[in-house]
Amino acid sequence: MAESEVNDLRALKRGSAEAFERLYDRYAGKVYNFVLGLSGGDSYMAGEMVQTTFIRLWETRDRIDTDKSLISYLTTIAKNSLFNHYKRQTVEYLYRETMLRDEVMHDAATEEEIEMISLQRSLYEMIDRLPPGRKRIFLMSRKEELTTREIAEKLGVSVSTVETQLSLAVKFLRSELGKHRDKLLLLAAWLVNIL
Repeated sequence: MAESEVNDLRALKRGSAEAFERLYDRYAGKVYNFVLGLSGGDSYMAGEMVQTTFIRLWETRDRIDTDKSLISYLTTIAKNSLFNHYKRQTVEYLYRETMLRDEVMHDAATEEEIEMISLQRSLYEMIDRLPPGRKRIFLMSRKEELTTREIAEKLGVSVSTVETQLSLAVKFLRSELGKHRDKLLLLAAWLVNIL
């Protein structure tokens, strides 16, 4: 290492701005070319990393070993700064992608929820169109989960009457649901939960 460089490093350790400028003038081009090679020819990135490297040199000037090569120290700082920059970019990219995917999934879930509410409303409207007695038997069977015998006992009718009314209700609902084939699978999943 040249005597002038050692003197500049010692002066830099003491906080000399003039020594820092001389070292910058001497090594900025070398650091730039080094980063340019690492970054695949990205001149903007090379310029940014030169600035970052020399800022870091100034911040750590009191720890500089005047017996070691300054260019090795500078290229190590530049390389680590570049890799950290790329790592941050990757993390930010992955974060944005995750947020975007979650937003899309949330929007899709919201659309499904709206569709399910619409389907539920349609089903309730279909059930409301059943004759009152049939509707009551159907709801006792599906919502209250009563057996045909329990329904017959509560209403004072025969089990056969309950079975006939349930059969007619299901037949009517199937017919109505057939008009909405495209939505039938979603509705079927919901029906499993309430019917």
